[in-house]
Amino acid sequence: MTASTVPSTRAWPLAFVQRHWRLVAVALLGLGPFLPSILAMRDFLLADNALGFTPFALVGAAYLFWVRAHSDETPKTRDILVDSFFIGPLVFIACFILFVVPASQSWYYWLNRMDLAALAPWAMAVGFAFLGYQQMLRTWPAWVLLFFAWPYPAVWLQRELSEVFVPVTAATGRFIVDFARLPYAPSDDPQVFTTTHLPEADNFTLVVGQLCSGTSATIGFLVVGGVLVLLTRGSAGGRVRWLLVGALIAFGTNLVRVSALLIAATEVSQDFAVNTLHPILGLVLFAGTVLLMLALLRPFGLRFDPVPHGRRLAWEPSTGGGTALRVVWVLVLAAAFGVGGGRGAGPGLQLHRCG
Repeated sequence: MTASTVPSTRAWPLAFVQRHWRLVAVALLGLGPFLPSILAMRDFLLADNALGFTPFALVGAAYLFWVRAHSDETPKTRDILVDSFFIGPLVFIACFILFVVPASQSWYYWLNRMDLAALAPWAMAVGFAFLGYQQMLRTWPAWVLLFFAWPYPAVWLQRELSEVFVPVTAATGRFIVDFARLPYAPSDDPQVFTTTHLPEADNFTLVVGQLCSGTSATIGFLVVGGVLVLLTRGSAGGRVRWLLVGALIAFGTNLVRVSALLIAATEVSQDFAVNTLHPILGLVLFAGTVLLMLALLRPFGLRFDPVPHGRRLAWEPSTGGGTALRVVWVLVLAAAFGVGGGRGAGPGLQLHRCG
């Protein structure tokens, strides 16, 4: 009988941290101070407005980073002076948003979720500190998308687009009513649709407002489609055209949804049309739009390539920096506690919806 030895292996979590500690540092120090803000975004998820898509920006940014972090390029020598040129201003911007802006905006600071506005510059500063500017440039789409985790730009865009989308949607609804001879009363306000086929006390009114105008579907496609188009290979012009056509189709599908809502409200019931058909059909049409645009990548000269390529990782050890780089790491670690305290010093996150 012979004795055999089984090679000892480190516990998986410890081995992972030792091999990828720079990635772990970016995740913990870059996102950790904002964990309460990120968790509060679950209330946005699939809301029937532009906020419903902002959490997907975080998911998309994480996946884009993973894909772009793979390559066959060898690690380059760190230039701590160039890295510090980016780190300093980004830390200043994040701290300014967290410590200076609240005094001037009072409770509007939390209503507009300015805490999430500080997330991207702070996470980028940590990325420059632990990865270096060469690797940050390699993974730039992820960092750009991270800015869209702040919901206010989506809310602002929804408000601006609704000034055009609401009249167009209301006019389409009025056309469907006249074409299909649906029992809605004429109105001086084209956004208002009041039924006439029920007893007077049972008739109801539907109003085409901002949430029904197609802004949510359009902005949602810009977010989701933006992630998908950054995972393609092709020209920048082809990507822009693909994204714009997809946004236009998303708006067009909302016109179909509103038309179906007006028909179902009179043919079936108001409750079915508003509470069942309206949300479900919206999700189905949005998913259909995304699948259709993925099928139409080739006519735009694009090829979907969502798989990482290369065996080198952006967080692999590199030469250069020396003692100065270690000092930067210590300073970033200390600043992370201050940033976390600044984010937690607010009056809570109960005002989680942007106005």
